[in-house]
Amino acid sequence: MIPFAPYEPDRSKFSAGALTSMVNALPVKDGWGPLPSLEAYSQALPSRCLGAVYVRTAAGFFSVIAGTKTGLYRLNATTLAWDDISGAGGPFNVADADRWSFARFGQLLVATQINNDPQVYDIDAGSNFAPMGGNPPRAKYAWAAGSFLVLGHLQGLPSRCQWCGLEDLSFWEVGKRGSDYQDLPDGEDITGGIPEPQGAVILQRRAIRQMRFMGGEYTFGFTVINPARGCVAPHSIVQIRAGDYVYLTEDGFFRGSQGQAIGAERVDRTFLNLADLDDFALVRGVNDPIEKTVWWQFTRAGLATQNLIGYDW
Repeated sequence: MIPFAPYEPDRSKFSAGALTSMVNALPVKDGWGPLPSLEAYSQALPSRCLGAVYVRTAAGFFSVIAGTKTGLYRLNATTLAWDDISGAGGPFNVADADRWSFARFGQLLVATQINNDPQVYDIDAGSNFAPMGGNPPRAKYAWAAGSFLVLGHLQGLPSRCQWCGLEDLSFWEVGKRGSDYQDLPDGEDITGGIPEPQGAVILQRRAIRQMRFMGGEYTFGFTVINPARGCVAPHSIVQIRAGDYVYLTEDGFFRGSQGQAIGAERVDRTFLNLADLDDFALVRGVNDPIEKTVWWQFTRAGLATQNLIGYDW
């Protein structure tokens, strides 16, 4: 058995401790193993998938929810077809450079994108989506922060986040029951948020902030925890576990609020040379908890093909 070294194509080709080429393989304890082939599982959505999520009901059943440019769908576990559950809010009109953002809030699933009102789905009832009540703002992203749902990158206000009343998705009257908003003065536009026990982490294009529950007159306080590092590819953000996440910036892959450079001198230069920079904002990440690997999908420059690059965390 010849033990192959780690895949680090940015290192010198003469380095004995790194591989410059590794395709369709998964890391195992003592080297590399085969990557399973892609296999069709369900029928196709009516059009291109623009975001998906799975949720677990109180009874222990799983549902897979996906969104396209005009609709929201649930995978039928019996027929493996996609049932349209857009409800009264559809048909939708997702912007060409946008994606659906999903956030769980108790037994409810929130789906949002900037061109339409936020939508709500009852996970246990399994009914259709419905427009969120209380006149919430339209927003690109949604995340939970304790007992509040937060909407970030609002329509016309990309550096603002706004949250609902305490434990009430249908209450958005600013200044009452804890509902309020915050304009972030620097760091440019909001690109995503990650829940934490006492609030959330907000990623911006040029900074990372902590959103901490304060109580009293001001529901949340905001602190810059990384003034020099942000995220330019909103859908590349992947939470590994509480307080631990990975994301893509203009110069490569990083981990955590402090910006651990997980791709430096390993894959960053190779990735940036391969990826279509015009499609950079649409790089998408997903966590495989079984293989302990985060996969990022990106468009190959000049080829218009989709490739995957994985990080074994």
